[in-house]
Amino acid sequence: AGGLDRMLDVEGGAQQDRFLAGTQQIAVRMAAELGDRVVLDAPVRVITRNIDHTLTVTSDGGTFTAGTVVVAVPPEHRGAIEFA
Repeated sequence: AGGLDRMLDVEGGAQQDRFLAGTQQIAVRMAAELGDRVVLDAPVRVITRNIDHTLTVTSDGGTFTAGTVVVAVPPEHRGAIEFA
């Protein structure tokens, strides 16, 4: 919370802290560490919560089961994912 006042109280505002190589480097480095567990060019179509509290992710690249899923897409693309 704090809104606009909190942002303006910080020297440099919202642009104070920046990544030198851009925030994409976070994903690039994570993918390098995870290796072939990262599936690229496979849009997620459905995320289903299972009775055993796991999640099933259905994508163009296959079906996967996980304990946690991070949905890191812009809001305008989130609508393309069905949550069941």
